[in-house]
Amino acid sequence: MKYPYKGAGILFSRFNSLGDFQVCLGKRSIDPQKGVYSIIGGGSNFKTISLGRFQLLIYNESYSQTAIREAKEESKIIGSEFPRSENLKRIQIWRLGFFNWNTYGYHFPSENVAIQSKSCEFESLDWYTIDNLPDPLFCRLDRCIVKWEKWVKGN
Repeated sequence: MKYPYKGAGILFSRFNSLGDFQVCLGKRSIDPQKGVYSIIGGGSNFKTISLGRFQLLIYNESYSQTAIREAKEESKIIGSEFPRSENLKRIQIWRLGFFNWNTYGYHFPSENVAIQSKSCEFESLDWYTIDNLPDPLFCRLDRCIVKWEKWVKGN
């Protein structure tokens, strides 16, 4: 049986020492989207309850809680604390039938922040400027990055 997918991720950003806006992206090492650069994220935790012939699907966390949990599972932040879910800014929502996804943004106030991969999902995580984004990017992520940069810079 297929269930509706509910997931979320975080687009982390910072300004480097030159004042350039940077985002953290990872090259996926496993499917789905192996070899594609994306943000840190994944699916929500849920449980099912059988009610006779029917099954009830219960999600145990909000979209923002999913994004934080996934970031903690997949990465290690050096030089800053992990953001709390209430400090995330939602920048994109996808509702495509049974696929539901929220992309959040979080901007680190310091350039001295590093993010390391701690799961097998990413070959590496690195910082990229808008003018030097890697290829290929996950579907429509470039639009999300531009939107987030405008919000961070107050434009």
